[in-house]
Amino acid sequence: MIDIHCHILPQLDDGPETLEEAVAMAQIASQDGIRQIVAAPHLRQGVYEPTTEQILARTEEFVAALRQAEIPVNVVPTVNVCLEPNLIDHLVAGDFLTLGGDTRYILLELPNDRVPLQVESFFHQCLLKRVIPILVHPERTLEIRDCLERLKNWINMGVLVQVNAMSLTGGFGKRVQRMVRKMMEQHLCHLIASEAHSSDKRIPVLSNAVEVAAGILGEDIAQEMVTQLPAQILAGEFVEPPVPVVSRHWWQSSL
Repeated sequence: MIDIHCHILPQLDDGPETLEEAVAMAQIASQDGIRQIVAAPHLRQGVYEPTTEQILARTEEFVAALRQAEIPVNVVPTVNVCLEPNLIDHLVAGDFLTLGGDTRYILLELPNDRVPLQVESFFHQCLLKRVIPILVHPERTLEIRDCLERLKNWINMGVLVQVNAMSLTGGFGKRVQRMVRKMMEQHLCHLIASEAHSSDKRIPVLSNAVEVAAGILGEDIAQEMVTQLPAQILAGEFVEPPVPVVSRHWWQSSL
């Protein structure tokens, strides 16, 4: 499996504080069947501002530690970007790490409480420049919970959606769990990631969530969300998301 969103590099954000804990996280991931991890520290203006040089240096140090510990996990560095003003300018200038090759992908995070007014414009600008946003854990954004129509519109534009493993397994509460199930039923998510931050509470495990997803979508589709689709993204291949399902009103369902 491939974990496409994990805060595993030490001392760059609110992830592990030490290299030893990062290695312990990788050991947990390996035991769960994860063979590749996308290390994505937060990039949030005024809060977490790791440079590309720092991320690459920390990745090199981490990979060396994994080799020494004989943990068979590959690491791909990127960033988890928070949507902020002038972000498109930084993206065009190549100021932060993206995924893929000619077709580039970015992990994009919205605020937990609201959807910024400029988000549709940002998505449009990205797609025009052959950059595909992967919207991470939108199930945790309150405004999206109340209205899935905007999420459907973004997917129809070409945006991909990643949900958290713990959201599926109930780690963020029943309300979020019900929300993710509804998203899956309506084809509103394409990837499952751990978004792990530690070796004891938010750990890099995917198998339990894949099992839950298989009960909703079937085994093949659930496996694709942690194998084939993230592999295509890392290879820079174009991923075409399935068309969202139009939800029925209660009277249509009863008929």
